[in-house]
Amino acid sequence: MRSGIEPKGDQPEQGAEALVSWPLAALVLAVLVGAAFRYYRLSVQPGLHFDEAANGLDILGLLQGNHPAGRLPIFFPENRGREPLFIYWQAAFVAMLGLSPFALRLAAAFVGVFFLLTLFFAPLAGTIPAYASAAALLYVACVMARGLAEVDWEDVTEYAPAVVTAITMPLTYSIATGIGLGFITYALGKLIAGKVSEASPAVLVLAVLFAIKFAVAG
Repeated sequence: MRSGIEPKGDQPEQGAEALVSWPLAALVLAVLVGAAFRYYRLSVQPGLHFDEAANGLDILGLLQGNHPAGRLPIFFPENRGREPLFIYWQAAFVAMLGLSPFALRLAAAFVGVFFLLTLFFAPLAGTIPAYASAAALLYVACVMARGLAEVDWEDVTEYAPAVVTAITMPLTYSIATGIGLGFITYALGKLIAGKVSEASPAVLVLAVLFAIKFAVAG
């Protein structure tokens, strides 16, 4: 005897759609919450951070066509040296909205929200073979190597940390390890040479923290 209830053939498909929709809903919720926190009172925060002010001066020089590093520099030596991508990104907002704290911070806020979106696609990065990113890494290395021209090659306490950093990054397969060893070398060099006053307190603190990290975690 057959019952009057027929099985529905689309139940598995509905279940699969529900499973797919949950990650998407979580992503949308995370982006909305992150955007709310990131954009809240963005234009009323008083003053400029030092890095914001340095970027603003670089952008002003770019837009006026009289930047000391050239018309379209690929490296900005001021403020301990910076790569150009984010500065050009901020320059686009300044060109549209004018040079103001709001325009500078809005560019950073957009990057923060876009970063949340990339979390959904992060697993795809593992599918990219190493050889596919080799050309991009080589270009980044060339851009970073350009900063060596700004090093004071007459002062061993200045060029030794730069050399240690440049060598240990590829040897340890870690940018963070290379930077940490560079900080430690810089602090030790200034200490041994009796030039501790030339090193900022922040650099000395970072050197100590990196030393503790290497001693504890290896």
